[in-house]
Amino acid sequence: MVGCAASSGASHAQVNWQKQKRAVYSEGDGLSCDTRIIVRAKTEPGGVAAEYDWLYAKYPGAKVQSQEPGQCGQAPADIVSITTADGRTLEIHFDISLFFESA
Repeated sequence: MVGCAASSGASHAQVNWQKQKRAVYSEGDGLSCDTRIIVRAKTEPGGVAAEYDWLYAKYPGAKVQSQEPGQCGQAPADIVSITTADGRTLEIHFDISLFFESA
């Protein structure tokens, strides 16, 4: 068949790496403003998608409880509350200043 390809056999890790290519992240763990994750995306939809990619790569099985706009110092932030697969509730801070456009 034209246009069909055999299964690539890509592992779950390879698929996650491909998703991670949407943005580059800082080295923080996101558990506070001091360690926020800086999302280096070009567009707001790409940045938000990258936040979720990061969350699910770092915390497999987590469930997002809420996502609220906020501030970390002078920088706009998304603060995402999650419940991890082992039942912990965490707030993850993302610096969105590189893709967020204020109204």
